Amino acid sequence: MKSFQQFIRWTLAGWTVLSLAACVGLEFGGMRVVHEEPLTVSGALGQVDSTRDASLRLVIEGLDEETAGRPARALASYQRAVRVDSTNAFAYHAHARQQLE
Repeated sequence: MKSFQQFIRWTLAGWTVLSLAACVGLEFGGMRVVHEEPLTVSGALGQVDSTRDASLRLVIEGLDEETAGRPARALASYQRAVRVDSTNAFAYHAHARQQLE
């Protein structure tokens, strides 16, 4: 029982160290642990192709419409974004979120 408790303590200590290292970007045995910023819609522009960019611009347009209080226009922008690029996860996410509200 005592060895199992020590195992749990060392495991928790190890996860704590790795978690803290991820926050500050330390290296462990040649492996760099880096905290990356989340990808945003505008940050995704220019990373794939012109079709994806057109779809992302429609998502941004929809977000602007939502902010302006025009949910029907926002929904239409998200639907167009999905039609332009059916692999755009941002478009599906925004469309689904809009449907739930």
